[in-house]
Amino acid sequence: MTLWLDCERCIVTDPAGNNIVIEGSVQEAVVIQGQNNKVEYNYYGYPPQNAGIPARRIPFLLPHLVDRIRQVKAMSEVLGERVTPQATPQIFVVFGDDQQAHDMLLARIEKKILPRLVARHGSPAAVVRYDIPWPEDVEDCGQLPAEFQRNLTNVVWDTESIAGQPARSPEAVNDLFRKCPGPVMLTAQILDCDWNCLGPACVERFLEFWNGWPSLGHGQQLYLFLSVKYIAGGGGGPSGLFQRLLCRWLSPEGNVPRRQIEAVLVEQAQRSWDRLAVHLLPRLDDVDRTEAENWAKSREVKQFGAVSELLVKDIGQFFRQWAAEHHSPLVPMERLADQLKSLLEKDTPFGA
Repeated sequence: MTLWLDCERCIVTDPAGNNIVIEGSVQEAVVIQGQNNKVEYNYYGYPPQNAGIPARRIPFLLPHLVDRIRQVKAMSEVLGERVTPQATPQIFVVFGDDQQAHDMLLARIEKKILPRLVARHGSPAAVVRYDIPWPEDVEDCGQLPAEFQRNLTNVVWDTESIAGQPARSPEAVNDLFRKCPGPVMLTAQILDCDWNCLGPACVERFLEFWNGWPSLGHGQQLYLFLSVKYIAGGGGGPSGLFQRLLCRWLSPEGNVPRRQIEAVLVEQAQRSWDRLAVHLLPRLDDVDRTEAENWAKSREVKQFGAVSELLVKDIGQFFRQWAAEHHSPLVPMERLADQLKSLLEKDTPFGA
């Protein structure tokens, strides 16, 4: 029997000839074959999870749309005014510990935030993204500019530079960027072990490199996102102790204090750059229950087909258990996203 459940309320007839009222919003056509040709529905008007319905794939960004309101708002305030073509690159600095899912925030910016802001100004072209590796085995900050250029060349042209062969010039790279019909998004990442090795000057050298970038052409949009990530070292107990020991194993001098990193980033963002605009986004922090429950009621979650009431109930139970075990009402983003994915699988009719 095929049921088209694409409305808020409909009536169907099961194989036994019984009329069934279905309430709820499901945007799929499915074939249901229950035991003894009987189709059963729960309180929400959906078939039970063991009804043999094929699983739905959860969009990879959906569990990561929770929170990050401060970062999105700060970025939107900047780009809401400046998304029209600028003569200089725009750099956004994202920072926080390594449990805050930096990569997923960047994916959210690429897939959702930038396209939405650009569309406001009549430019629906897709974002072109390049991830630029941070230079390896560099012991002196003076080597960074040449390594930045080499890595940029390798990524943009999808090649490996031959030893001794010069990298493409910034002008050549920028000419390629200029041909893109929409925004170009570049990402780079600094880990605290890089910070320990090179010192805070590594951030300044990165910004100085882009401060010397050629002027952008008419209509060209270039956005850079520098992710500064450090090992989470908070909390007592075995978990916190393990993180601190791991930190010291990675860096003999120990973990760089978070406040020191933040102070350097604030200083560089407030500096007056000639050919660059630097924006320091709010620090990525753990997520609270209110933010998670707001996500459960969001349009994206409802469009996926999850039952918000069940999600809110299960999220509350998870946060109570987390607070009892970790003595904190806040949950790191990576841990929370994993849990939200599991709850979506549980609380979405027809599987997930």
